Amino acid sequence: MNRRVVSILIALAATFTLVVGCAAPQEPAASEEGAAPEAPTGDAVECVVVSGMAMYPEGGDSTLFNPYVHYLSDASQRDPALKNRLQVIIRDAGSLYNQNDALTALSQGAVQLTYGGPHYFEQWDPAWKLLEAPGVIDDWAHFMRVMETDAFVGLVEELADDGVTLLNWIGNIGDVYCYTDEKIEGIDGIAGLSIRYFAGEAQALALTALGASAIFLPYTEVVTALQTHQLNGIWTDMPSAYNFYQLYRYCPNVLPYPISIQPLAMICNTEWLDSLDSSGDIMAPGMRESFTRTFSRIETWRDGDRMANYGAEMYLAQPGAYSPPFDETEFRQMQQIMKDAQAEMFSEIDPKYMAAIDSVRGSTAPWSPVSPLIR
Repeated sequence: MNRRVVSILIALAATFTLVVGCAAPQEPAASEEGAAPEAPTGDAVECVVVSGMAMYPEGGDSTLFNPYVHYLSDASQRDPALKNRLQVIIRDAGSLYNQNDALTALSQGAVQLTYGGPHYFEQWDPAWKLLEAPGVIDDWAHFMRVMETDAFVGLVEELADDGVTLLNWIGNIGDVYCYTDEKIEGIDGIAGLSIRYFAGEAQALALTALGASAIFLPYTEVVTALQTHQLNGIWTDMPSAYNFYQLYRYCPNVLPYPISIQPLAMICNTEWLDSLDSSGDIMAPGMRESFTRTFSRIETWRDGDRMANYGAEMYLAQPGAYSPPFDETEFRQMQQIMKDAQAEMFSEIDPKYMAAIDSVRGSTAPWSPVSPLIR
């Protein structure tokens, strides 16, 4: 069985496992023989896992989070370095904190494990906002190259000094695209349209620079606004467009140019992680090595890509759905317009970070109905 198939099976297993009772503390899994496992000893280390969203398929960005938490919970019962020594306690659906507050709580040591991303990390350094700003990152492959540059390796290290250790990047919630009710052939068609954005000043500036009226609305009001033609379009990711909003009913046209990505990471409290017993030997791991190793054994970003690809194929298969041919020159023109619109906002950020992003920029592959979103 290849690694990708294993990854998909783990993700599916996690989804069904965590649907049952994950708002309460995680109960130990039964052993293979069916007997209840031994309870953690009195001095077991607690790992409180929090999610602002329900850990179900409907949980949006939490969906990629599910397999890792399931895997860690299972490892706490089966891994000799963790068994009876690590107690995984899951609190989801905002039962302790919303996701913004969860990040603050984690940095202060009130909880130990959650998910985060660039827009959550901006509170510690504004350079993080570059990674989700319109026009700055080409695609997921470009993002991963960026994170290997010296500038961003240093940024991750600074984040750890602030109490938040990034364990790994678990995936892209989805590339953001422009969906419209009118058939447009390129970026010039955006001018004059009323477009809903969902994330802050950067998106508003970029939309305005493209000639649109930038409108922020809560997600609960989007469909009504489209039905009544208060909106002509929306910026969102493909999984949300197809599954949540069903935009093909209102905005069947989509430009094939990724506007931004939405990276998601597993993170834990730095001081707590450093307090775990360490053997210094990966072949005979201690708690610290076994804990961190659990996050390198699956690749949910592949499942995120798979879901996005499926959504794109289904979207473009709907009656009346349309996407013009990908044009590399126009894509780069759109990126530059959006970046220039944010120049003043980025002036507070050390230019070394944008230089690092540009230093590993590559060509984005065309997006076609045959192989949508594949880079």
